[in-house]
Amino acid sequence: MTRRIYWESTKKWALKAGVPVGIAGFALLFMYLSALGVINVTGYSGDSICAGTLEDPCLAYVNFSVKEDIFIYPMDYDPWGRDTPFETDKELESWKMYRSWGNGWREIKLNETCTGTWCGAPDNKGADYSFVFRKGNDYKIKIEVIKKNSEEIIKWGFGPVDPIFFGYNVSEKKVFLNNETIKLITLSNDLIIRGKERLFAEFEVDTLEKNYENIINGMEIYNVKQSNELTETNKLDREFIYKYKQFYNETVDEYEEVCKEFVENITDIGYYDCVLKVSGTHIEQKFNWIEINVQEDSKSEGKVIIGVFTDIEPGESIEWIPTLLNARISQWGTWNESLSVDLRGYWPFEEQTGTLAADKSPQALSRCRAALRTTLSSLFQASFCRLAALPTG
Repeated sequence: MTRRIYWESTKKWALKAGVPVGIAGFALLFMYLSALGVINVTGYSGDSICAGTLEDPCLAYVNFSVKEDIFIYPMDYDPWGRDTPFETDKELESWKMYRSWGNGWREIKLNETCTGTWCGAPDNKGADYSFVFRKGNDYKIKIEVIKKNSEEIIKWGFGPVDPIFFGYNVSEKKVFLNNETIKLITLSNDLIIRGKERLFAEFEVDTLEKNYENIINGMEIYNVKQSNELTETNKLDREFIYKYKQFYNETVDEYEEVCKEFVENITDIGYYDCVLKVSGTHIEQKFNWIEINVQEDSKSEGKVIIGVFTDIEPGESIEWIPTLLNARISQWGTWNESLSVDLRGYWPFEEQTGTLAADKSPQALSRCRAALRTTLSSLFQASFCRLAALPTG
């Protein structure tokens, strides 16, 4: 038996079946095929987080076997000239469909007719349909979606398939889930100095969920110095410590410098015996990191800022992917170990002779240049820059 699928027939069925107006067109197509019983879904991708932009499109995958030959006709073609009043793609700017082809993907252009055997035509002369799913064959389909609004949450399910494209704001690094948000608090950069229990991730979670076990679901890290592919081969096993930020207010003294004056002549006034005296106070907000027992602790009402700590090894480059509120967030982070983080001075003690050790930190260059711009004696300038192991000229 053969099925001929026209877009107008699909929309007409949607009206009778009570399908919500505005549904994604590709989801409606597969919903119709599933309702007709002509495909058997064997696998599909789950929920995902995506901005739905050209740089970060939403991707969905569906695998199925075919029970009958299915001829899919172009979306703007109908043999009876129907124009069914059923709107689709309310939240989508566009979408494309691909089938697996060799080691890659080939687009099924549903606004054009088939032009070769790869899409089901008997020869390269083409046909009046867009694509044929042949009886007895298995297909792997990829859908690429561009959203109208990157923060939109879009359900694209059909039949037993019920995944969601969650929203993502790229500039704010903010994830939008069902009535919940997670925002990455960007650290100064992705450089982290080696050592024990270093902070590498910090994010704000806004959820009604109180059980930390349901908020913090896991953390994956991959050695990307070994390979840019994220596989079990370069996946690392490491312990993580989760902490939340506990804020408090502290009264801090304000100071002013008080000096005695002396007058050398009418125009020159000097100062001596300068001391700092308290001139007032102000309130500063500070915080402590409080360790979380993920299996037992519950969070308080409102938003919470969570930090993730682990041991940082020398020279490593890591990509980290958290799973929070059952959402795997792959857009966020990397870290690279570096000794230059917050470095004030660096003495490697490489000298073979003498009693002076050279500061080889980048900050030493700045200090040397500052000294050379002052009215210090040339002897002091030379000594200062020699200690910094930098040229004086």
